[in-house]
Amino acid sequence: MVRLKEQMVESFRLKMLCICIACLLSWWAEAAGQDRPVVRRIHIQGHRIATTRALLKKMATREGKPLDQMVLEADIQTLLQWYRDQGYLRVRISPPGLNLNQDSSQVDVVLPLDEGPLILIGQVEMQGNQHLTREDIGSQMDLHPGSVFQGNILEADLERLLEAYENHGLPYCQIQVTDFQITPEDRLDFRLVIDEGPQVRVQSVEPEGNTITRNSVIRREMGIKVDDLYSQRAIERGRRKLQRLGFFQEVGEVRLEVGSRLDLVVLRVPVVEGRSNTVDGVLGYQPATEVRKGYFTGLLDLSFRNLMGTGRKVEAMWSRREPTSSQLQFGYQEPWPLGLPVTVGGSIQQVNQDSSYAQTNLEIQVDSHLGENLSGGVLFGWERVIPDVAGGQDLFNSRTYSVGLRLELDARDNPLGPRRGGRYQTAIRHRFKENRSAGNIQPIQRRVESTEFTVGLEQYMNLHRRHVVAASVHLGEIRSDEQVIPLNEQFKLGGARTLRGYREEQFHGSRVIWTNLEYRLLYGRRSWSFLFLDAGHYFRQVRDPLTGAIGEASGEKVGYGVGLRVDSRLGILGVDYGLGEGDGLTEGKVHFGVLNEF
Repeated sequence: MVRLKEQMVESFRLKMLCICIACLLSWWAEAAGQDRPVVRRIHIQGHRIATTRALLKKMATREGKPLDQMVLEADIQTLLQWYRDQGYLRVRISPPGLNLNQDSSQVDVVLPLDEGPLILIGQVEMQGNQHLTREDIGSQMDLHPGSVFQGNILEADLERLLEAYENHGLPYCQIQVTDFQITPEDRLDFRLVIDEGPQVRVQSVEPEGNTITRNSVIRREMGIKVDDLYSQRAIERGRRKLQRLGFFQEVGEVRLEVGSRLDLVVLRVPVVEGRSNTVDGVLGYQPATEVRKGYFTGLLDLSFRNLMGTGRKVEAMWSRREPTSSQLQFGYQEPWPLGLPVTVGGSIQQVNQDSSYAQTNLEIQVDSHLGENLSGGVLFGWERVIPDVAGGQDLFNSRTYSVGLRLELDARDNPLGPRRGGRYQTAIRHRFKENRSAGNIQPIQRRVESTEFTVGLEQYMNLHRRHVVAASVHLGEIRSDEQVIPLNEQFKLGGARTLRGYREEQFHGSRVIWTNLEYRLLYGRRSWSFLFLDAGHYFRQVRDPLTGAIGEASGEKVGYGVGLRVDSRLGILGVDYGLGEGDGLTEGKVHFGVLNEF
């Protein structure tokens, strides 16, 4: 049997010989009053599995460059290691031949190579495994009897095996690989000596560094309970859950401490609390037209995401899209009601749309995490619409009940300034509406059912360290018993969050689609400038007020412009300047915004 130790001795001898040759050549060149000779040719002899060109690429010694013996020695070790990584453990390179020309200015380097046989895995013995069977261990390893031995793969196999033990409550497991032997049949036998250590359970979870968020909230969100079997996978999953809450600037590596017994551990969870409350404000200006004076639009969105350290969320939003149109909304979310792993929320919204209608919405939402980045929910809603006298013949006093489902996958690396990843949202909502009479106005259809579909896709690609492309596609469609869908139920298009370069909610339709494309140049984690291109399509059916005939209204719109986001003490300051189709430079729409965390 030939042991691997012999190869180490042979390698050491080869190194010493190369050093001696280097010293001799150096003395020779110095005695002759010459500089180092230039490599004229490199000849590699005896190779079969790789071409000469491929092997030369792995070497730092180059033809036409001065010979450096230390570099040549390193090249030989590189070639030997590469062959061993391919499974040729008996590879040898004899002392290199150095053939100088007459004046010693040039040298031909000859590397005699003996690849040896390909070594395959033979018998793998296991010793000390009790909690994992031989089959369990084999399932974690890519190396198996009959496969080519590769040291880097064995290293990765051992890492996976240790992780498997960690996820079975055995964090103190140690594995040694011993008794390497190469058989005359060119098979490598070895033994895995496993010291599993005690099986460990969680004694307690102890947060550190939190001054606002309650310990009970951190323990609850991590999902690790007292007396749970230790699992590194569960710990990492819990860390990601905490990071995703938005309460913490950083969630550090969880530290293990021995508990009151060797089979108990205390988990120390270091956190750095961030600013969990935000104020998002947008101020816009719509230039004057031939029929309308210029006016300001605005939005103010206030969010408390960790109310009094309990994880509860409170939101308030106000917006003004036109001089006679406004929206006011309040929302609240209660996490883990009655100890259940869901979040229950409610909201109330009041919309006044110029002289068309007033609308009140009530909504209850039950959300749950379905996976690491996946969440879903059920929606229940109630809606009341009171039209103005001039509201239009297809808008009636109505009451609507709705139920819906939503699904969201958020894999962005940073919600406020993503560089890579994406977010995907979809929802479906079914409505049951009752149109009521109001004075002499009789509805065309008293009972109406409709279904609303929405999809949103966002993707972020980091092209270079400071260059990011952000692309998104959004679409929505309403299918209804009514021939003409009332204005209050239609999708709105235009403004800072859909089609920049146009007025807020300038267009509307029962079927819409819009895309946003930005090329961002980053100056920091949350500062960038960008060029944008927006495009959208809308479609709706309309009724002729005189004849009652049903027609169609549709259009495609494109907006483009520039924008800037700057992280400051006041928050993330933003400004967008957008132009719509046919707009001159002085007719662009300007939107100012600030997103502050406190």
